[in-house]
Amino acid sequence: MISEVNNGYNGSLLGEVVLTNEVRLEDIEVVPVKAKNGKKAKLTSNLKTTKEEKPLSTSLEDYLEKVFLLAKKYEEVRVTDIADALNLSKPSVNRAVKTLTAEGYLQHVHYGSIELTDMGYEVAEEIYKKHKALRQFLILCLGIDKDVAEKEAFGLKHYISTDTCNKLKNFVEEY
Repeated sequence: MISEVNNGYNGSLLGEVVLTNEVRLEDIEVVPVKAKNGKKAKLTSNLKTTKEEKPLSTSLEDYLEKVFLLAKKYEEVRVTDIADALNLSKPSVNRAVKTLTAEGYLQHVHYGSIELTDMGYEVAEEIYKKHKALRQFLILCLGIDKDVAEKEAFGLKHYISTDTCNKLKNFVEEY
């Protein structure tokens, strides 16, 4: 915590530091600033912290996968495209897009196009690979009807690990 590092020093932090598990004093430059109106000055910083990646909800994974697929099909993806593809309301899609943008998975300008960030692309591609592997397994190995397999793969993709997905793909290829 910064206040523990600076022992109550009133100043501002300059420079850019990426926090991992520890803060080293040599990584921080402290410049004193005067407190306004006799009040205790607050420390400000531009230290960048790495966010702990929390798992996405199944719903947000579905939105991310849909943006991935729509981006392959169209030049630009808009809220309306996602709403139409998922048969959802635009306000619902807007809320999800805002969340995914805040979490760093999407870039979106209000009323503009939606794009996957590098991180968003990686996650969406992985979700799609799971979906595709499950669908192929259900159809080719178990003989499930294509429509049923699609619906079931759509739901199951959220609950298998990448390792399980890879083994499933290998099994289907050898089958």
